Formats: sequence, C-alpha cells, structure tokens
Amino acid sequence: MNESPVPALICPSCRGTLIDAGHWSATSNAGEVITCPGCRLEIPVRSGIPRFVQSQHLESFGRQWNRFEVAHDDEDRATFQAKTGVPLAELKGLSGLDAGCGGGRYSRVAGEAGAKVWGADHSHAVDKAAALCGVLSEVRFVQADLKRLPFPERSFDFVFSIGVMHHDVDTRAVFDAVAKLVRPGGRYSVWLYRRGTLVRMGGLVGRSANRQPYTQQNREF
Repeated sequence: MNESPVPALICPSCRGTLIDAGHWSATSNAGEVITCPGCRLEIPVRSGIPRFVQSQHLESFGRQWNRFEVAHDDEDRATFQAKTGVPLAELKGLSGLDAGCGGGRYSRVAGEAGAKVWGADHSHAVDKAAALCGVLSEVRFVQADLKRLPFPERSFDFVFSIGVMHHDVDTRAVFDAVAKLVRPGGRYSVWLYRRGTLVRMGGLVGRSANRQPYTQQNREF
C-alpha cells in the first residue's frame, strides 16, 4: 500500500508553507518561533507544539483535560470505531486529522493503528494530548482554531471530530471549514450532540462536503 505523506503546516493568514511536517520534531523545535516567510507572522512553539491561538474562552476545557486521566485503552478503541464508523484496521498508512483532539485519546487510538495524525485543539489540552501520545512518533499536535487550521486544503485521507463541534456557536461553520481539509475520496466523520440526541455526520468526500446540518449521512461524492 502506498502511504500518504504527512500534511505540511501552512500559515493561516497568507496560506504559505511554514514547515514540512515530515521533518518536524517536537523535541528539536521546542521553544522556537516559526516565522512565515510570506507575511512574517510569528507562531510560538511551546513544549514542542505550535501555538496558533491562545486558549481564551476555551480555557476551562483545557483544565478539564489536563486534570483528569482520559485514556481507557479498550473502551477508547471501541468508542472510536463506533463514533467514526471506521475500523482501525483501515487506518494504517493514512494521514489523519483529529479536529478538536482534547486530551488526545482518539489521536492515540488512530496513531497506534498506524495512521499519521495531526491533532488540533483550541485549548491547552494539547499539552495533555502530547504527553499521552509521546511514544508515537507519527502523532503531532497544534493549538489552533478549527475554523482556521494551519493545513492545506484536501490534504488528509481521514478527518474525524468526536464530541467537539457543537461547542462552537456556529457549528456549521466549523464543520464546513474542516471539511475542506479532506482529500477527494477521503473520509470525514463527525460525531456531536443535538438537544440530547447523539448524531454522527460522516461519509466519503469527493469534490465537496455539502451536507445538511445535524443529520447523519454516509455518502460518496
């Protein structure tokens, strides 16, 4: 099987390439500042994680993830498959994005299954996630806004988001922004709450990801 490359980091402002993720090392780049060669935007790197945002109003989520243990191996693997609809056996060699990774439990599941994962979260829960996935060299993290993620469009084989997007006041805007990052023919799985009901939105993505909000769909475009 041909393995997919790890998507590069790009500047969320001018969309220029910041760094080839294949050569990214959280250890060697800790404490640095990444400077965009195009617009000169500076992105701080703390604890090996590029910080495109400050935690701000989502700080409480970060405190929750960092305070409590979040990994429960067998349960997490079962939950991942149930909420994404994707068997772990299908992930090996794929590039994946965990959009709203929290403490990293599902980034770890995907990474252990052989996927090359970027996890992204607006809060400093990414610190917990990085610690949890520290032994997985193909799992990386950024602290970033899900509506302005630092990745090229159509760059991931598999994008998933579990229990996150409904926390934004404009859930549809988050869904659409993240959908742009899925490669044609790739998979996009979103699981969220709606008025006490659990809803999964997902499917194969072709040229577009134009879905009606708050419905469960699995289709090929």
